[in-house]
Order: sequence, then C-alpha cells, then structure tokens
Amino acid sequence: MQITIRDDTYQDVNNWRALPKSFLPKFGIEDSISGTFSEYKPFVLMVEPEDTIAAVKAYIQEEKGISFKKQKLLRESGGALRDAQTLSSVGMSHGSLLILRYAPIMRITVTMICGKSFKLMVESDGTIGDVKAFIQERRAFLAIDKD
Repeated sequence: MQITIRDDTYQDVNNWRALPKSFLPKFGIEDSISGTFSEYKPFVLMVEPEDTIAAVKAYIQEEKGISFKKQKLLRESGGALRDAQTLSSVGMSHGSLLILRYAPIMRITVTMICGKSFKLMVESDGTIGDVKAFIQERRAFLAIDKD
C-alpha cells in the first residue's frame, strides 16, 4: 500500500529566517525560507500494513538520509507514533498521511559562572564537548574584539 509522508520540520519558517546562514542545513533550506518549500514536498512510500513504525523510519532513512534516531512520526491529527506499533494497528491504510518531524538544530541557553547567559544554536546530536569548544572559540573571538 502507499502512504504519504509530509516533512513538517521546517514549517515554522519565521524561526529559520532569524538564524544565521551558518546554522542552516545545507540541503535546500534557502527555498524554504523564501516560502517555496521545494525540497520538502510530501513523498510516497510503498509499505505493508504489518510494517512497524520503526520499519517506516528505516525506509525514510534509506530514501531521504534522515537518521532513524532523529525522526518522529506523527498521525495527521498530531499524535506521536511508537516504533513498535504497526501501520494497521494505528489505523493507517492506503493513501494515509504521516507527518515527519526531526530536529536538526535546537536552541539552548548557556549560563556562565559569572552569571552571563546567551542563546546558542546547536545540532541536536551535538555533544557537551561541542558546546564547550564553541564557547572557547567565542571567548577567544571576544578577546580579539576588545584589543
């Protein structure tokens, strides 16, 4: 059976417009920012009713290159689906729509020991080490600006 997957990750375009270009993914986001969403049109997957949500995520990873672990599939009504559920157990049939979301970038607030805080955009699979390295780079940059 065919199901349609709609990538809903970039629907909140106003948040993306506020980001520096260096934070944006390198796969067509400029079109999304201008409002065309050309890279994020719905796509069709051929699946079986007894396939699990985990299997659908694996198909999406194979088809679109989006990491299995980063994917969140939702019903059209917005309810989250669990990996162990089958398509038939959640009422999916030929022509059903699933919503795909994943978080390639997230915003965190870093509070320094001195009490200063700032917002930082990081990749969702980034590590504490990545954040520390960014802070060190920023401190070095700020020191150069003061000279």
